[in-house]
Amino acid sequence: MNYRKKKILIVIEANPLTKHTVVRMGLDTKFKKWKIVYWNVLNIINKDIKKTYSLKGFRQIKRNNFIEINSFRDLKKEIKKIPKKFYYLNHIGYKSIFSSTLDRYFSQVGGKKIYVHPGLDPDLKLTFFQVFNDLIINNKTLLLKKTFNFLRGKIIFKINEFIQARPSILFAGNNFTYQLFQRKFNTNCVFKIDSAEFEKFIYLKKLSKKKKYIVFLDQVLEGSFDHKLNYKGSRKLNKEIYWNNLNRLFNVFLSNYKKTKLIVAAHPRRNISDRPIKKRFIYDNTYNLVKNSKLVFAHTSLSTKYAVLLKKPIIFITMDIFKLLSFGNKKTSEVYSKLLGTNIINISDNFFEKSKRIKLKKLLYIDKVKYKKFAEQYINFPGLKPQGRWNKILKVLENDNFIKN
Repeated sequence: MNYRKKKILIVIEANPLTKHTVVRMGLDTKFKKWKIVYWNVLNIINKDIKKTYSLKGFRQIKRNNFIEINSFRDLKKEIKKIPKKFYYLNHIGYKSIFSSTLDRYFSQVGGKKIYVHPGLDPDLKLTFFQVFNDLIINNKTLLLKKTFNFLRGKIIFKINEFIQARPSILFAGNNFTYQLFQRKFNTNCVFKIDSAEFEKFIYLKKLSKKKKYIVFLDQVLEGSFDHKLNYKGSRKLNKEIYWNNLNRLFNVFLSNYKKTKLIVAAHPRRNISDRPIKKRFIYDNTYNLVKNSKLVFAHTSLSTKYAVLLKKPIIFITMDIFKLLSFGNKKTSEVYSKLLGTNIINISDNFFEKSKRIKLKKLLYIDKVKYKKFAEQYINFPGLKPQGRWNKILKVLENDNFIKN
């Protein structure tokens, strides 16, 4: 790819490219004076994950501006093409020493770092001691593993933080993140942008009158890509137990409301041949599935934000076995439920003995005030007005005058 004709922004990535990530990253958006180039270094960081997600059922696609860096030879080839001055951002964060080293190298050879965050979730206020107090009673073996992983994670984070360059310009995708950045950095270098969820909502916000089914927002929790990448596959849920619990819960609702169907909005990283239960799975159409639903089941999916913006009733589902994956998963659902005023169901060992008491009508209530407050803080900004995303970012960079015309 020719880097010489336009101003360049390089994005360091570690992701399989799917229809979902194309939209989320804005890969198909064209800019007159700029070229945004993505360097996917997933194969260097973890070859096994790259190989797995390259299989046909994972629906990978290609784009000219999404460059696969499969080896150090590929990396050297692309480095030779970069201009004397360019902007870059590191989407991998602080969990890969390789990407952090590449981050630092870019800053030494003419790159200026920016930081783009789509928007932080609410503060969980979850401490290691909370986890410790629970596991010291219930699972001492898991406690030892989590203690080790916690300490290892802290060390890796600090090493990567030390290696990486400090960003010069920051962009925040929601008000919570924007306020945090303003407290930590010079307020003159912090800017508001739309989150990917809000941008899609603005573009496709026309509502439908179809409200005949329940939708479940799948996250592939039994084989999470993020956990495979960040924790080297050390955290797994029992797939059979997890999906059996979900299926039994779904059947409780469907048995009481026979005219209602349930659809699983398959996660973009779920293999198309992987359908763990006998329910209808629909791929690569999550927004429309939420838009046309009467009720949304969710854990902690980013797509839950669509349900908030579209004012859909939400039931959050947690399970005691989520502690085997991450305490954060369970805690996030609890915090979301509290902030939104929605119901939450925890599937414990004795849950299905009480399941007959669940009444769907009681779970369809929406607290419009809480939904709006949540949207203004954790999805967009007060007033819910479009800020722009890539056009806003590039406009700020143009005014920065780091790269002269």
